[in-house]
Amino acid sequence: MISAPLLRIVLGREWKAYAAWSLGSACVLRFCAGSFPSLYPTAEARRNVAATFRIPVAKVFGGAGYGLDGPNPRIGAILATRPLLFCLLLAAFMATVTVLRWTRGDEERRSSELVRSTAVGRLEPAVCSLASAAIGSACAGAACAAAAIAGGLEAADSLAMGAGIAMVGLCSASSALVVTAVAPSARGATAGGMTLLLVWFSIRGLALMRESAGFLSWATPFGLAQEMRPWAGVRWGPFAVGVAAAAAVGALGLLLHSGRQWGAGRFGAFLSAGRGRARSGPNGLVATAMGATRGMRRWWLACGLAFGLLYGALTVGIRDSLDAVPSLFEGRLLMAKLAESGLTVENFLKAILVYGGYMVGACAVSIALAGLRDEESGRLGRLLAAPVGRGRWMAAQAAAVLAGSGALVVAAVAGLVATAIPVVLVDELPEASDPWGLAWRVALAAAALWPAALLHGGVVFAAHGWMPRAARAVSWGVLVAALLLAVSSMLVDVPRWLAGLSPYAHQPDVLGAETAGGTWTGPAVCLALAAILTFVGARGLSRRDLMA
Repeated sequence: MISAPLLRIVLGREWKAYAAWSLGSACVLRFCAGSFPSLYPTAEARRNVAATFRIPVAKVFGGAGYGLDGPNPRIGAILATRPLLFCLLLAAFMATVTVLRWTRGDEERRSSELVRSTAVGRLEPAVCSLASAAIGSACAGAACAAAAIAGGLEAADSLAMGAGIAMVGLCSASSALVVTAVAPSARGATAGGMTLLLVWFSIRGLALMRESAGFLSWATPFGLAQEMRPWAGVRWGPFAVGVAAAAAVGALGLLLHSGRQWGAGRFGAFLSAGRGRARSGPNGLVATAMGATRGMRRWWLACGLAFGLLYGALTVGIRDSLDAVPSLFEGRLLMAKLAESGLTVENFLKAILVYGGYMVGACAVSIALAGLRDEESGRLGRLLAAPVGRGRWMAAQAAAVLAGSGALVVAAVAGLVATAIPVVLVDELPEASDPWGLAWRVALAAAALWPAALLHGGVVFAAHGWMPRAARAVSWGVLVAALLLAVSSMLVDVPRWLAGLSPYAHQPDVLGAETAGGTWTGPAVCLALAAILTFVGARGLSRRDLMA
């Protein structure tokens, strides 16, 4: 049973977020639908862009290119191959965060104690979180379909695309319900949910890279949405499979929630058995911050290692694929930068690290927000009752962000090197003459991206210090805005000053150049700004009352 009053409360708290996510996706699609006809006005231009998706790596970051193999590809097929994956990722992230916030997040903040003290069933908070995420996903799908129709695209195919987006959100919400039931803590559930999205993305990419693994496209919500093939002969079978899978997984999640204790994972007692005597608590602010974020940092570490291992292995045959269509990189800011010194394995690794930089930024944001959760749950008030300064406490939180994001960078580099170097040696590519030099340059390029991610952590601390109630929206909004700039740079020509607003746009040319070098001014400025914003946040926190 769904508690109507409780569902109204959840929707009343979430409708602004749903509107922001839905309008963001819709604006991207509306912009692309309106600009693609002028960018690709002739059949030849559309055939040229369709050739992009013969590159295995382009399929990973776009789609299989359904409907683009004819003599006159449709604009809608280009839309379904390029920006659609970005909208699917946004819908999955929105639904996952909603379920996490209204299940384990509420339990950690203890606000759900008030709800459970009323005449509310044991499963109603979980059911309402799932229903709310489903409604938000439906709104996002409807907004995206309306945007495509407003851009002059066929209504039936636009509705199929919107249905696919809603299906991805529903599957993500159901899976997040299972994760929240088994995770030992709210922070572990957050990291587990984000890792699950990465696994889905990786499996879908593997299915597109290898024809023998094509069946794996039906194993993830992202693959199912793209297998619906809007503007290439719509198929509703994948949609039915996704909805059925979401219903089954959601039922499993509710079953797991029914048998767990409040504030603990379903198998918490089993996982903690046999650990011996309890250890003493942390000694010091830094140790306290590190202990509070240990589970989250471990999940992000595993996520970074999986990212590096997967995309390092994708260097198989990449140089031949890229050399086949060099003209496709002309006129796109980010892609031109990657190709300006030749299409090589190093350029591919540089592109992978750019995407990895956003993952490190998300890691920094999620770990930095742990301090906000401490304040909301009352733990910060109890900690500050001791002779502890607020500035010292925020510095300890910054140390946790440094440790977590730094470990993620190291894990991603280790994974890339462990799988890319053997491929380079076996295929006898030009980079095989100096494999350790390549490994060193990959490490330097990743290190150059780290300060940009730390800058996002500084944004969190500044927002936490001065406007805590809007800190989450501001923090994730800045990260999404940087990602939107990168996506726009790949899709269309944007002014260089606008692309330069992203902290990831100012990196030294460590990879993809004949002579590694370049200025490190950009990373240095990002690092300085991160420190300044952290200090500003500490000053703001010291000048206001804690949230009740």
